[in-house]
Amino acid sequence: MKEEFASQRDLAAPAVDSTQPGTLSSLSSKADEYCAMEIRVEGSLDQAMRVLKRKLAKEGVFKEMKKRAYYEKPSVRRKRKRSDAQRRRRKEQRRRRASSL
Repeated sequence: MKEEFASQRDLAAPAVDSTQPGTLSSLSSKADEYCAMEIRVEGSLDQAMRVLKRKLAKEGVFKEMKKRAYYEKPSVRRKRKRSDAQRRRRKEQRRRRASSL
């Protein structure tokens, strides 16, 4: 009987140490480091906000937020990606024709 209880105790989940690398709390702090963006406020706060918005738009954060606002079915996602690729190709062709003229 005692061996049975000992084996059940061994199967229990080990305690999580947040100081060890790879634990949930250490991973969440790493994610915060990767998402950090530093903006210096030298002039007005409005100017700093415009700079921040410009940087976020350039990185595509706003597009990503709009995309993830609602669930997109895989078939719809494939169609959207295909049409985006066609749009990029047409834009590149127009750019090449304009530069050759």
